[in-house]
Amino acid sequence: MKLKKFLPLLLTSFLVSGCTNSTDKIYIGGILPMSGDYYYCGQEIKNGVELAISKRPKILDKDIKFEILDDNSDHIRNIDAYNKFAANKKICSIIGGGNSILSEDIAANSQKNPLPIIVPSASLNSITEYGNNIYRVGFTDEIQGTCMAKFALTDLNLKTAAVLYDSENNYSVELAKSFADTFNQNGGNVLILQKHATLDSDFRIELNKIKPFNPDVLFVPDYAYNAVLIAKQARDIGIQSVILGSDTWEEAITQTSNPNDIEGIYFCTHYSVDNPNDEIQNFVNDYETNYKSKPSSFAALGFDSANILLDAIIDAKSTQMDEILNSLAKTNYSGITGQINFDSNHNPIKAVTIVKISGGKNNFIKVFNS
Repeated sequence: MKLKKFLPLLLTSFLVSGCTNSTDKIYIGGILPMSGDYYYCGQEIKNGVELAISKRPKILDKDIKFEILDDNSDHIRNIDAYNKFAANKKICSIIGGGNSILSEDIAANSQKNPLPIIVPSASLNSITEYGNNIYRVGFTDEIQGTCMAKFALTDLNLKTAAVLYDSENNYSVELAKSFADTFNQNGGNVLILQKHATLDSDFRIELNKIKPFNPDVLFVPDYAYNAVLIAKQARDIGIQSVILGSDTWEEAITQTSNPNDIEGIYFCTHYSVDNPNDEIQNFVNDYETNYKSKPSSFAALGFDSANILLDAIIDAKSTQMDEILNSLAKTNYSGITGQINFDSNHNPIKAVTIVKISGGKNNFIKVFNS
């Protein structure tokens, strides 16, 4: 468990002395991995944020200026970027963190000089526990693990399960626990929880430990580069279980040379380009017009993050940080990734989207409420 909420008076003493924004512009900082290992999510979040700002380039009679610092997918540069923004009295808030690892860096470091932070895509439960200044737009690991367990039980009628997870990755560990607890508590039976190491590329030893249990479902909460290897090797050794994954599986199609290796896999994510909802289709069309590609969930989360922040500034009628935070707490936003309200821990109360990989693409199945 990370540090709990800071005393309001202590936090306020930081906030009221922060951002001035007395010019004709409102400055919002972006800390994103525009290069390095996580560049894809950084680029997509950036595109989503900029698309949202393009639709509302001026609020409170001031132009919006989105300034990005590239953290190069690096811990030290990530923290340096936050410190630069915190020292810049023009910056009133930050949209940042490409994934859970980078977002936790920002969240922890921000307590020295807290700015309002909107975290678009990180799902690690502990991130918002560092301080009152952090809000999350993507769902938590606990939510997606819970939803996938209930989907397996109620929609797929699967009763027994195995879980294969990365014991060195908090994302994978939290998802494994959430799925197993929910599955067992709702009438299912998790037969085996099998761990592997982060740097593994051959998972056949672990999979051969799972195979004798013949589970109805194999839950694999892992990053896409591991997930596609696990799926292929599971089929190669004769495991016929229905394979379920988490939100990182959205990229699995791009990580495999043979889509048949991941055919029939279900996973949860934040939205689907195939969802017929009019608002989603308008977003998809606008994004394709501007960027000549379909928007990923990172782009959708960036778009929603920017709109939530702009709404909060408008509602506050101010760029003072304490007033922005007060407005964020009252968020009631209908967006691309769902209807979003924040709970007492600043995590979104929202549904997940279920997708099935078939025919070499990610196909929308349903919006699933836990």
